[in-house]
Amino acid sequence: MPYSEIDNISGCVAIVPAAGVGRRFFSDIPKQYSIIPPFKLGERSSKKCVLDFTLSLLLESDQIDKVILVVSNKDQYYSNLKEIEHKKLVIVDGGVERINSVHNALKYLFDIGINANVPVLVHDAVRPCLSKHDLNLLIKKYNELNAPCFLSSKVSDSIKRVDESGQVIENVERDDLVRALTPQIAKFKDLNKAISTVIQNDVLVTDEIAALINCDYSANAVPSNGSNIKITYAEDLELASEILSRANKS
Repeated sequence: MPYSEIDNISGCVAIVPAAGVGRRFFSDIPKQYSIIPPFKLGERSSKKCVLDFTLSLLLESDQIDKVILVVSNKDQYYSNLKEIEHKKLVIVDGGVERINSVHNALKYLFDIGINANVPVLVHDAVRPCLSKHDLNLLIKKYNELNAPCFLSSKVSDSIKRVDESGQVIENVERDDLVRALTPQIAKFKDLNKAISTVIQNDVLVTDEIAALINCDYSANAVPSNGSNIKITYAEDLELASEILSRANKS
């Protein structure tokens, strides 16, 4: 990509780490390439894989200038994605773990000279039901606060802490608990510093907000609706189809 394209970025850059294999999914193919059960999409069928839906919203957003898709160098499926030729899409090799894949994408952006203050959002490849409303809300809140933000949902279930045998050892108060969803957004320079630091110090984190908090950045939870599910098990595909079908009709 020419440097001039990076210089002209006025919106956000999105990173979609998609190098995982989904060990809990029990499928011959990585879960991000599983087909979501078709539903009517206008006058045609919706037959697309999980990652197709995830990418389409980001690529269609006028607030996102580039989408960095991070895939395994052994990936045999990404070339069949519906939007593989999209002018906003860039493909980068992934790493051993999710955090390494995000780091590779950040390194790519650094190497091509991205401005340090460009907002970078990271979104799970297997969250195909993100709504345009929630995406825009997250970016709006980030711009207002000028600080890392993430989509969230309130914890509604009773929470118990258990020991190794499964015996309950504590009731956990849920009033101040939220589930951390994606996208998660921060300035390039802040996210790059945080991810580099946790990798260098071998700190175990499960998302970008955890890395930022580890480096003493503040982060803000942005409430979202309940449709932004993560595909973890095969049965989640049916639920995603229902959510996307309803969204298409609204």
